[in-house]
Amino acid sequence: MSQSVLLSHSFQVLTAPTWQPVSLSDIKAHLVIGYSADDSLLTTLVNAATNYVERVTQTFIAERTIQLNLEYFGPVVWGDATLVAINKAFSGGIALELPVWPLNAINWIKYIDAGGTLQTWASSQYQVWLQRRPPLFRPAYGQTYPITQPGLLDAVQISLDVGYTDLANVPAEYQACIKMIAAHWYANKGDSKDMNAIGIPMVAQHLIDYIGEPYYR
Repeated sequence: MSQSVLLSHSFQVLTAPTWQPVSLSDIKAHLVIGYSADDSLLTTLVNAATNYVERVTQTFIAERTIQLNLEYFGPVVWGDATLVAINKAFSGGIALELPVWPLNAINWIKYIDAGGTLQTWASSQYQVWLQRRPPLFRPAYGQTYPITQPGLLDAVQISLDVGYTDLANVPAEYQACIKMIAAHWYANKGDSKDMNAIGIPMVAQHLIDYIGEPYYR
């Protein structure tokens, strides 16, 4: 069984999505609304609900290209020859978790080497498990993680294609959650003394728990 670790990370969007899992017409049909006076508000609520569902389920729903930034590759300690030898013995060492789902491809992996030069890690020197949630990557057999510049906070940059390629491939649970949450926020604007009006509907929370469960297996 592979050991894996999740490192501190940040994201930035390189190519934004070109479609949304729930459109304005979708939410208006869900709410049975025929007027257009609240179109701007509904669009805002759908966008907020989409962002919320993506964050809590560790999912990028609509396809996009992102850059994942890491401090370093993790398992290798700078200058530690013993650990480098251990990594080689275990077919490349500990796998790193990629906190994204779904992952379609790794476009490139770049890093700042010990001398401060930006390098590209050849794709032949690492392996990726796309189908696992969360996906994993680690060096190919006989390879080790590159050594990065000590003390640099974002020495590793990884370009990833993530998200479902089209609306037809998006599981219905995601769209249902977004619609229910946006509709709930539309019906309960602002603060409320009613505890049932705060947060998100319980049924949406159950769906989120169901969606996110595979991430923790």
